[in-house]
Formats: sequence, structure tokens, C-alpha cells
Amino acid sequence: MDSATMQILGLSYVLEQINVSLAVDDVKNEGLLPNHDLTIQYENTKCNDVYGLGRTSDLLAQTKYHVIIGPQCSGVCSHVCRLAAYYNIPCFSGVCQDTEMLNKNTFKTLTRFLGTFDKVGLAVTGLMDTFGWTRFSVISQFHVDKIWMLTRDAIDEIATNKNMTVAAVHTYGAEGEMSLLEIVKNVAAESRIIVLAVRGETLREIMLLAHQMGMTNGDYQFICIYYYSQRNIFGDISWKMNNSDDTIVKEAYKSVIFVSYYTPMTYEYTQFIEKVKHRSQDIFNYTYAEDEEVPYPAANLYEAMYGFALSLNLSLSNNTDIHDGETIAQRLWGNQYQTVTGNITLNSNGDRQQGYKFEQIGDDDNFTLTVVGYYFSVDGQFTENDEDPIKWISSGPPKDHPPCGFYGEYCAKGLSQQSIIQIITGCFIAVVLLIICLSVIIQKVVARKIKTKESESIWRIKKSDLSITERSMWSMSRVSIRSDPSEETVENRVTKTAYYKGSLVSIRSYTKMHSDKMPNFKELRQMRELDHNNIVKTVGFVIDPPELLYVSEFCSKGSLMDILENEDINLDWDFKYCLMWDILEGLDYLSRSSLRYHGNLKSSNCLVDGRFVLKLGDYGPREWLKYKDKSDRDRLWSAPEIIKGFHLLTQAANQAADIYSVGIILHEILHRSGPFGVECLDLSTYEIVDKVKIDTIPPFRPVFDPSLCPQKLQTIIASCWVSNPFERPLLKDVSKAINSITGSKSIAHQIQVQGTADPESFDNVTILFTDIVQFTTLSAESSPMQIIDMLNTLYSGFDEIINEYDVYKVETIGDAYMCVSGLPQRNTYHYFEVSKMIMSIMRYVSTYEIKHKPGRKLQMRAGVHSGSCVAGVIGVKMPRYCLFGDTVNTAARMESSGEASKIQISGATAALLKTDPLYTVLPRGEILVKGKGIMMTYWLEWETNI
Repeated sequence: MDSATMQILGLSYVLEQINVSLAVDDVKNEGLLPNHDLTIQYENTKCNDVYGLGRTSDLLAQTKYHVIIGPQCSGVCSHVCRLAAYYNIPCFSGVCQDTEMLNKNTFKTLTRFLGTFDKVGLAVTGLMDTFGWTRFSVISQFHVDKIWMLTRDAIDEIATNKNMTVAAVHTYGAEGEMSLLEIVKNVAAESRIIVLAVRGETLREIMLLAHQMGMTNGDYQFICIYYYSQRNIFGDISWKMNNSDDTIVKEAYKSVIFVSYYTPMTYEYTQFIEKVKHRSQDIFNYTYAEDEEVPYPAANLYEAMYGFALSLNLSLSNNTDIHDGETIAQRLWGNQYQTVTGNITLNSNGDRQQGYKFEQIGDDDNFTLTVVGYYFSVDGQFTENDEDPIKWISSGPPKDHPPCGFYGEYCAKGLSQQSIIQIITGCFIAVVLLIICLSVIIQKVVARKIKTKESESIWRIKKSDLSITERSMWSMSRVSIRSDPSEETVENRVTKTAYYKGSLVSIRSYTKMHSDKMPNFKELRQMRELDHNNIVKTVGFVIDPPELLYVSEFCSKGSLMDILENEDINLDWDFKYCLMWDILEGLDYLSRSSLRYHGNLKSSNCLVDGRFVLKLGDYGPREWLKYKDKSDRDRLWSAPEIIKGFHLLTQAANQAADIYSVGIILHEILHRSGPFGVECLDLSTYEIVDKVKIDTIPPFRPVFDPSLCPQKLQTIIASCWVSNPFERPLLKDVSKAINSITGSKSIAHQIQVQGTADPESFDNVTILFTDIVQFTTLSAESSPMQIIDMLNTLYSGFDEIINEYDVYKVETIGDAYMCVSGLPQRNTYHYFEVSKMIMSIMRYVSTYEIKHKPGRKLQMRAGVHSGSCVAGVIGVKMPRYCLFGDTVNTAARMESSGEASKIQISGATAALLKTDPLYTVLPRGEILVKGKGIMMTYWLEWETNI
């Protein structure tokens, strides 16, 4: 396919072009747009509204661009993105934060990758909500960069919408505005909480004045917005200027909480920053100073370019017109994916959900900031840092008003007799109302306690009701998975058991929980209410801090890992498909339950009960699982984003991580060599996890053995473990794909779940019967144990041969062996599959030696016929899958009327095989067949390999 050229217009400053070029490199390396060449024309709009609009208009008249990357400044963005909407060109901007552009009826092709100004308003007021502050003032600054005034307006609007009181708003430096001293005096008289949207040098002046006016003693709280470190935009916010005021300013800064963009401390983001610095030096000969930070929006411009490529990739897969800018721009809206800055979430309006960090100065001699809290707009609430909480000047957060209010409204002055009577009357009424309210509250509290006790009785278990057994019943991993030499090579964890109300149950202890950390009772109740055939049933919980016990259904066959590692257990395709379906159906139930996802899926917690039904365990309680020791071995099933330490904020992200784990487990089922085939690799588990963590092209994943995993299954499994969780299939798509391979669900699975299988009619199948010649004589000459041993080894060899063909083993009765192709999964070339299989079996029998009869060879008859039949399950206690119809009888007659070491086939089968010259079919002639009369039959030669 010829490459198409994508014309890209990049509107940015010169140094910002580096970030776009890095994104283009990654797009090419990851193969996001394999058949497209990216041509970029850069233009510096100089952050000038008129020039930016005029220059962009000229360029659009000359070239038909596919996308505009930028512009960064809101003023230019407002004009350019209106123009882009007119031309239906997608506009992906890394900044462009003005709230004006929230109106996507006008800006319908604009997607923004930096939190808009309303988001910082939500962050600041979110902090205020946490500490009960409803009244505050704002000091902003008039500057050529309008960011401070736009921030002021956004905070004012958000506060008004939340019914907060904005007592005073000042714009320092604006025409007709007060001096800075008068501004500080005014806000001090009107408020105790003061928001500052000013440059660094102005911040220093304000805090010096505040200290001189006694505003830094703990009664006032300042909140300073500085977004990110870049001195030419925000000035130097440091208290340290190496002059006589440093000590005073440092002390005053203790009353300031700084608000800026949340920046991830990940390996990927650190590597990106290093690339920006190196490319700045190589291309523009610009060297970052030792203490100079790369601005945070550098990554946002990268994300704008990368987001366009990802959106175009997805749009092209849906056959979207490459010039349909509105569709391409909106393709990612309302979705989440990952880039160098971690999880990117775009809301339904096409704007990024932004994270913010709240910081205070440190106690050292240099200007350092310590993170004391976070606000993520996707969650909508401020969260204080447990390890480094906010350090208040006084014993706690200040009030947003003085004791008597700003106008003495909370304190009485001189009371008249009438006022005294009114107060007494009011107090009397208040006491009566208080008594009434208390009686109602007490009744409700008592009722709630009764209800809570009834609710807890569903899941709470007394430890005295458990009769704990002296020893464990089975180990969760009998075979070692090699790990780093510093770790234990054998994980010998065992499941403790107990008897509860006469039933054997499994118990797990969580002793590392913080004693002051109360369990989430709602989650415990939800777990207890889960009820599905493929979910380990939660019996209840023992809450007796510091000991917490989880009591669940006991699964006597151990874990899926146990079964896969046990070489004595033969797993045919039917068994493997049963295991796969059990995992998918259990996960589907969890995704539709109140828990929504598993979050900890691996083969060691896929447990198998006495009926060989697989059940998912270890799905909670999630707060408890955080305190569970995890080794590198446990992380072999974890998705890359979890290994890298990303916080999965949405249900969709956690479900995508589950899909990755499913892919690893399905590979494990098919290859039986541990996760990643670790038992066959010359790598430790630590090295495997490290390779997964570091993104490579292609990413490090398990290797397929084509003889063990069909190509269609390889495609499905590989799609589950792609690096970008946004590109992984949904659970329903995985189930649908596997269903398309297996046809309907396997017969064994239907019997397992329903107790029976649905009867079906099949128009075209080929049936095989075999029989050992002179078996009766051989049986008379041998002991029963010798016969059983011989048939076991013989038919085990047959079973291994069957695995290589699309053939279903129906049953063995004594020395008779029956197979069919074309059911339960329909197969067009059923006659070829059976013929190739029986030829392989005849060659196998020709070399087979009877252990207890040295030198004596076995001989076998085989009969094959093609036609229609009906299949279904007969019986309940010992169900059998049986075939019915004339085709079955005819195939049996072909075997019984055959000859030793020969394959007799009917005319119907011979006619089908003659379409392929590789098969040698010789006429036997007409013979009398019992119940059928005279039939023309044929011999199928088997000595030659096909």
C-alpha cells in the first residue's frame, strides 16, 4: 500500500517544536500510522491574537492541512480554533486553557491536553471544601500574559456556582487599581482565606506586607497558584533572593499553600524530560541550566501530537474520511489511555481531566517544596498526603472569618429588656426543639444500629464458630517457579481449612492490616452476596483486630496452577476450553457485579472444586489485599501499567488490566510451562518483570508454540496483552472470539454448567470405529491388570494423535474406539481429518509392542463412513455424549466387516476422498453388510504419509 502524506501545521514557540518531533518519532516507532508520512510546518504565532489569526489564515489558504497542533496561547487559540471549525480541521492543543472554549458547539474540532482554567478553580475550591472555607478573596495581576486574569475569572465563576462568597477581587497593576499595600489591607479586612494568582516577585512583596501586618500568625491562609516552574511566565516564586529579607519571607511563606500541575514521578516521564533536554541542545543549541526545569506543558504538546495520531489510527480503522476533522477530533473524547505522563483521561467535552498538587515550603536552607495534598478533577475531591500532611501555623486550619465576623455580626452589643425576653423565649423554644430532635435522632440511631447488626449478620462470623483443622489440605503451588536467587525458590503457601456449620471451608488471615484501619463493611457485604458458579463463594469474615479472617468456599482440587503443573493430569482441548470459559464467565459476572473488576487475577487464585469447575478467588477485600506480601512472581500476571506504578482511576482501566492477566493465563493453560513460560526460560522472575516494565518494540511477552496454540487463539491472546490498555479488547469481545473458534461452548462445559447438553442435528460428519483383532483370545491369555495397562498405554497414544486433528473422541468401550469429525464443532473437511488421523493411528499400532507379550504385534480393524447424525447427552448421574442415526450403524459395520490392519471406508467417504489425489482409495468390491444389504466398499491405504 502506498504511503499517504499527512500535512500538519504546528503552531508553537521554537523550543516547543522539539516536543512535537519526539511524539512523531514515537508514532513512527510504535507503528501507529504505518502507511502515512507526517510532514510538519511550524509557525510561531508569537502569542499575538491578530498576528496568529492572520498568519494561520494565510497558511490554510495555501495548504490543505489535516490537523493543527496548537496553538498554545488562549487568545490565539480562540481565533484559530474557530477557523479550524469552519474548515473542519481537527485542532489538538497542548495548552489553550480559557473557559471560553468549553463551548464545543463553536469549538467542535478542538481537543485540549492541559487542564482548563475551570479545573484549577475546582482544585482551589476543593481544598476550601475540605476545611469548611466558604469566604475568600482573590488577588490577581495585570500582565501581558493574561493567564492571571483568566485564572481569577475562572475561580470567581466556580466559587459563585458553589455558593461561596468572594469577598474581594483585585487585579494588581490594572488601570485605576489600588496600590499593593492598599490591596493587602482591603483583603485582610474582608477575608481570612486569600487566593493569589500573581507572578513570583509580586508574591514575595505580598507576603512581606502580610508579615508586617501580622497576617502570618496562623489566622490567615494564602493559596498561591503558579501552575509550573517557568520564570519568564510565572517569575521566581522562591523566598530565597540572597538579601536581608530572606529570613522574613521564608517565615511568611509558611502561611502559603502552593498549587501547581501534578507531574508523574515515573521512569517514562523522566526519560521524556531527558530527551527534551538532549534534543534542545542538538537542534537549537539550547542548554537547560542545572536548576532549570523543563516546563510541564512540554509533555502536553507531545500528548497533543500523539493523541492526534492515536485518534487518526482509530478513525481509519472505522473507515473514517481522513478529512473529517470533527470525527477525528472527537474520537478520543470520553476515553482514557496512556502516554509519557501516565493515564490521560479526556472528558466527554474533549478536555483533559487534570491533576494538581498542593505544596508547602520545606525547613531547609534552600527553596524546596513538599507535596501535602492532591486534587484530580476526575475524582473531584482534595486528598491530603498521609505521609506529609499540611503544616498549619496554629493547632489546625484557620477559620474563614474572625470570632465576631467581619462586621461584628456574631457578637451582641448592649441588650434591651425586650431583647432579653426574646432571647429567653428563643432559648426555651430551642431547648424544646432540641429535646424533640434528640429523641428523633436517638430513635434513628437505635434503628440504624439494629439495621447494621442485621446487615452484618449476613457476613460476620464469630471465630468460635470455626473449628480450625490441624493441617492444611493442599498447597497453592507444588512446583517451584524459579525466581531471583535472593528470593525463596519455592512458594510453599498453603490454604488453612476449618469446619463451619458442618462444611469444610478455606480461611485466610490478614494480620498486617493497621489496627486503626476499619474494613469497608459495604464491600464485605457485596462480596458475601456474590453468587456464581465460577466465583469462589464468600462464606463470611471474622473481624477481631488485629486479626482479620476471610472465610470462603473450599476448592478441593487446588488452583489452576496446581493442575497445569501436575504432569499426571492430561488436559485435552475440551478440558482446556472448559477452563478458559470458566475464567471468562467468572470475570464477566464480576464485571457486572458491584465490584466491577477482579484486580488480582492469576492462575494461583483460579481455584478448582471437586467437579473440576474453575472459580475465581482473591477478588477482595481490596483494602486487605494491599497489605498482602507480593513477590516478583506475583507480578508476572500484572499489566505493565500496574508494574509501572500507575494508579488505575477508572473501572475501565482496571478491567483492561484484568484482560491482560487473562491473556497471560490463557497462554499458561495452552503451554503448561508457567506464566511467560518461566519454567523454560533462562530468566529470573525479577528479570521478566523488569523486561515487561520497560517498553520495547515489540514488547516483551510470552512466546507461542504453534503446535500447542492455533493461530486464531494466538491472535486473540496477543490482543489481550498489548501495552496500551485502551487498545485491549473488551471481555465480551474475547469471549466472542473464543466462541467463534470452539463453535458452541464445549460439550463438557455445557454438562458442567447445565447438567446436560443441547441435542443437535449435523448434516455432514465422518465417524470412525476401531477394534483390536483377536482381543478375546488376548484377554484369555492375559491378566485383567495386564489388559488394562495395555489399553491405557495404547489409547493414550491414540489421544495424543487426536490432539493433532480436528476430531472429537466419543468413547472407548473395551477394545472399541469411536471418534467423529464435524461435530460438536462443524467442519467442512471432516473426512480428511478422520482419514489422516486413522492413518496415523494405523502406523502407530504397526510399531506398538505388547509389554507382557514380547515379540507379539497388535492388529486393528478400522471402519469409516460419512453422513448425517444427531448428537446429545444421555443420563444425568453419569451423562454420556451419544451419537444416533444410520451413519453411526454404517460406520460400525464398516469396522466389523473389515479385515486386520486395514481401513474399510464406505462409498460416501470414498467419493469425498477421491477429490484429493494424495489419498489412495482402492475398491474392495461389493459385500453383504448386516442390516444394509449389498454395499460397495473401499480400502484406504495408510502406509504412505500424507
